[in-house]
Amino acid sequence: MRALIINISARNLFGHPHAEVLKRFQNLEIKVYRTDKNGTITIITDGRDYWVKTMLKEKD
Repeated sequence: MRALIINISARNLFGHPHAEVLKRFQNLEIKVYRTDKNGTITIITDGRDYWVKTMLKEKD
């Protein structure tokens, strides 16, 4: 699984990331984690694989 982390303020005035861009990542099967929806994001690795833990459950 490929993943992308986007650091976004909950009060983002610019509307980033754009829905079209998020759709592109979805089409490429890239999991998107966002700090505005997931809270703190932690990546854990053993040097080969990685796991993602988030502070919040994803909100729509």
